[in-house]
Amino acid sequence: MKWFKHMTNASDDEFIAALEGEFGIAGYAHWFKMLEVIAKQMDKTDRCFATYPQAYWQQVLGFKQCKKLQTFLKFCETFGKVNVELMKSSLKIECPKLLKLKDEYAQKSGQTPPQTSEAETETDNNLHKQEIKPTFEGFDIMILIDDNARSVIRNKADGWDVYFLASIFNEKVRGGWKPSNPVGAFIAFCEKYTKGKTP
Repeated sequence: MKWFKHMTNASDDEFIAALEGEFGIAGYAHWFKMLEVIAKQMDKTDRCFATYPQAYWQQVLGFKQCKKLQTFLKFCETFGKVNVELMKSSLKIECPKLLKLKDEYAQKSGQTPPQTSEAETETDNNLHKQEIKPTFEGFDIMILIDDNARSVIRNKADGWDVYFLASIFNEKVRGGWKPSNPVGAFIAFCEKYTKGKTP
């Protein structure tokens, strides 16, 4: 899905007003950023969700603390705007409203997708199931590292180049290792990798 309709009076919506009342103008930004992430994953099927590691959601939506992300998502769930499912270390966030916006665009633009056979539908469903697996392609731990984590790493890997250590760690993650807590895993990795070695 390349785009979705964003009404100019979106701020008049009761949910958006409540969102801004609870989280300030940042709540507005969090909400539409989340819709963008989900919309990028939409296709001609009824898919209206995205599944990523919790740390990724936290980073891309601009939350410094995991608890604040959870509070935001709970607020959106309470209003019936999203469905959130915890899948091991990942979060699946679904927004059915995007399907309606997509359908309205398809109807008005004449871009309604053609009917598919049962065999094609089954194939799409199988691909759909595979796509919900979280992806770590292009993973970069440095995006998730804050000043506190840097300080801890400096203490545990004194004299070592954190970017060098990050490059090794990133390759491990991109190669298939999926830590539930990437930052904690990176700190542990730095300590183990550098122990007894000189930079």
